[in-house]
Amino acid sequence: MINVKTKSQTNLAAQEVRERTKFRVLSRVPEGSTGLITLDVPKPGKISADGREIERAEVVAHRAGRVTFQVRLEPAARVAIKDYRRIRVHIRLSYEPQDGYPITKTVPLIFGYKQKR
Repeated sequence: MINVKTKSQTNLAAQEVRERTKFRVLSRVPEGSTGLITLDVPKPGKISADGREIERAEVVAHRAGRVTFQVRLEPAARVAIKDYRRIRVHIRLSYEPQDGYPITKTVPLIFGYKQKR
């Protein structure tokens, strides 16, 4: 039998455990060279959208519920739409609640214009 001395458990400091929250992407709609994204957030916090072909956008949610914000394409991506008719952009959405861990989701959005018939 091995005899091992251990420290007392009563003097250990308790660590605060933050709650892990989730958010939902309700809709993402392209409108020319901009796009509208609607999210459902459970708590107040900061939401940002970033990606390779879009300009960075930030919005602050002051309460839980729906948040709608607009993302814009960069000038080079607008030129690409004229050349290729449409472009798929991967948007990285980051949600940082006031008292929780930041969460990131990536959603695609296809920009382009419709052909006249």
